[in-house]
Amino acid sequence: MVILLCLIMVIAGTIAGIFLAPLLHKDKGDNYDKNAVDIVQQSDDSQSQEFADNIAIPCWDSLTMKANELEQTVNFYNPAANKGINFKLTLSLDDGTKLYQSDLIPCGKAIYNITLDSALEPGTYNAILDYECTTTDGGQLNGSSMSFTIEMEE
Repeated sequence: MVILLCLIMVIAGTIAGIFLAPLLHKDKGDNYDKNAVDIVQQSDDSQSQEFADNIAIPCWDSLTMKANELEQTVNFYNPAANKGINFKLTLSLDDGTKLYQSDLIPCGKAIYNITLDSALEPGTYNAILDYECTTTDGGQLNGSSMSFTIEMEE
């Protein structure tokens, strides 16, 4: 009887381990943005890079996008100089309306095409691009927030 009970416990533990292991040991690569590609052009509209705790942060005075469309062309990138640092970007209007959020963007990679959460009418909008910065092993670093305008043109 004791042997049967031990056998049942071993089988139950094995089954639990099979189902719990993927939850406890997630591959960090699963969180990388599938749209992040090698930087082709650093930026045709980036005005400068600011440095927050030695992390290069691209910034803009304004971005131009297509009005009334969800699919947009952008040039969001993580400079190659940011060795071992990932970005997660959140684009919002200054009233807090979230327009877009990326997954992790490794250094030397860029995102050129995004899908907005909602389309905007033609006009000028005050926006914020939040940079969440992490190490490649998931450690949190200081981030940054950049304010600029979005010009939605027809």
